Amino acid sequence: MPTAKQLDQNESVIRLSSNENPLGCSQKAREALESQLDLVDCYPSRTSDDLRASLADFYDISPEKVFTGNGSDEIIGLLVQNTSAEKEIIYPHPSFIKYRFNIKNRGRIGKKVPLTDNYRVDLQAIEAEINEDTGLIFICDPNNPTGTIQKEKRLRDFLKAVPEKVTVVLDQAYYEYVTREDYFRGHDELGNYPNLIILRTFSKAYGLAGVRAGYALGNPDLIEELDKIRDTFNLNRFAQAAAQAALEDQEHINKSREFNLREKDYLCRNLEEMGLTCVPSQANFIFVKTPQKGEKIASELEKRDILVKAGAVIGDDHAIRITVSSREQNDKFLRELQDII
Repeated sequence: MPTAKQLDQNESVIRLSSNENPLGCSQKAREALESQLDLVDCYPSRTSDDLRASLADFYDISPEKVFTGNGSDEIIGLLVQNTSAEKEIIYPHPSFIKYRFNIKNRGRIGKKVPLTDNYRVDLQAIEAEINEDTGLIFICDPNNPTGTIQKEKRLRDFLKAVPEKVTVVLDQAYYEYVTREDYFRGHDELGNYPNLIILRTFSKAYGLAGVRAGYALGNPDLIEELDKIRDTFNLNRFAQAAAQAALEDQEHINKSREFNLREKDYLCRNLEEMGLTCVPSQANFIFVKTPQKGEKIASELEKRDILVKAGAVIGDDHAIRITVSSREQNDKFLRELQDII
């Protein structure tokens, strides 16, 4: 039997485990990638100035408030690295595994806070954990793996309550998929929260997971700290060009958002007809409560060339997380899941 890694690299396998965009990237991004082939022997811009300028223009902020990185993963690592080893880093659980991964690997002190009973990041509990030793807080919104979000007013109240010496990282990797009007976007309010860093990525809705491009928005002082410790050429020329072109194609983002909403609703209706519970999601994945252990279901699906997330990585023994995909792949998953349960 092939390993999970081999299956993950097999194009015939249905990958509902990585939250990739089934529509792929925009045509403009593809053309931008091709345009860089004749320049592959040349180093890229050290500071991704063109991409930073495009992001600044897109969000109507100054370029000094923009940082670009080798995916959000690199930026998360830099933020942890930039936090004193004597300081505590608070993060929700279950949430994006890279928070815990970087805290452990960089020898920092982590403090995890469980989600609420309705699978949201518990801001009240996190606020209660803040003390003189707190240096950094991670908030994933929408939260991965549950897809839940915070209400705008609640998040504003939380940010106001956090001492300015504590940096708050608002990880919005799935920002483009959110349709709720009461969602806190924050990029137009950076001046109100000098200790806030917002993370976004080109890996999800923009369909560029393979080139690794992410970015941070925040106070120029915080951005400067990241620039001091990043690698010299941390974003390759293909990533810079593709991300800049993708940003200009918001029609593709709108299409992806509408596609995701339609297929997500379709999946939830069918899953609920099976007697399963879907946690309301504002992302491109669904957290599904299961009667059997999630790892057992995931193992059976893997035998049928379908990959989903389950087990410790999503923090719930009786759940799976599935990516919203095409109708054909969604139907295949539903048929196989029905047979398994």
